[in-house]
Amino acid sequence: MEHFYTKDAPNYSLQIMKLNHETEFSSLFLSSMESTLISKGFQLFEVDESNSGQTKIDRRISIENLSYERKGYGKNEINVINYDAICKDIKSSKIYWKQTVTYKPTQKVLIDVDTIQNSVQELFNLLSQNGDI
Repeated sequence: MEHFYTKDAPNYSLQIMKLNHETEFSSLFLSSMESTLISKGFQLFEVDESNSGQTKIDRRISIENLSYERKGYGKNEINVINYDAICKDIKSSKIYWKQTVTYKPTQKVLIDVDTIQNSVQELFNLLSQNGDI
């Protein structure tokens, strides 16, 4: 289980992998995931070419196979989000946790932002149930 004090906490990066094309949904999902991780106490850092040497990243959270589907029409439309979330050690590639999330709202009509935020919260609900965090 990941329990740590702030001074001992590992540094994380977040990446969305295997995305065929950037959509409005993927950037909204990324910002929602970042906000949730930070609010849960994760020390999250953005890593790119210009700052890769400045912050030591210990673990990477990868979001893979992200899909967002709309099924049905009108009042019967349901949005379904699927993704795999994997937390891996940067150096050893040890997997700390891996979780597949399929989120289908119980309410028929939710706006995209609510559906996305709920799907991110579902990840943390599952990780807590499994004792991973």
